Amino acid sequence: MTPEEVEATVIGEVPRIGEYCPELVEPEQSMARKYFGGDHMPYDERHAWLKVIPRKITSWDFRKIGN
Repeated sequence: MTPEEVEATVIGEVPRIGEYCPELVEPEQSMARKYFGGDHMPYDERHAWLKVIPRKITSWDFRKIGN
C-alpha cells in the first residue's frame, strides 16, 4: 500500500467523542486514574475512542524462524 492508500483507508466505526457509552466506563475510569489522578475522563476535543474489529487475526510462531 502507498501512503496515500493508507491515509484513505477507513477502519472501525466513527470515533466516539464525549458522549456516554456504557462499554467505555471501565476503560475511561482506568485511564483517568492513571493519567489524570481521578475517576473522571476530561474531553479535550483532540482525542477519541475508536473501536476496531479485525476481519482476520493472524499470529506467528517466531520459533519457526531459524537462527
